[in-house]
Amino acid sequence: MKSNYKYLLIFLIVFESSCSDCSNNDLVNIAGKHVVFVNLIDLEENTTSAEEGIDEVVSDFNYYYEVIKSEYAKKKIIISKHSDISYVIIYENGNCENITFDSKESEVGIIFSDGIKDPLIEYGVMTDIDITAVITEYFE
Repeated sequence: MKSNYKYLLIFLIVFESSCSDCSNNDLVNIAGKHVVFVNLIDLEENTTSAEEGIDEVVSDFNYYYEVIKSEYAKKKIIISKHSDISYVIIYENGNCENITFDSKESEVGIIFSDGIKDPLIEYGVMTDIDITAVITEYFE
């Protein structure tokens, strides 16, 4: 039994050291099957939001987040929402990758990551049907 703990300890040390180069307490860690809704819009700072239709974009984005979160609540895919621009993808093999959400593309979007292949970033608002299609295709 002691030897099993030794191997577990060695695994944890190796895993921790392989991620130490890109782990950053300031960044959101994405591990395993994960869908991250990213919203960089700050409505309080945006005084012309009604004119630009930003309120509607945020409203739609938040609505589809809630629909998908509810739909996948009992499945093995984590659904979360963040307003950060930088993230750390933690792969199953222990490697890590820093990614940045490109706000020049759009101020809202979704990051899909399974911990095995490269993450997929979709910019803009997608409907629940579109998001479900991407989830099905990406995670199969």
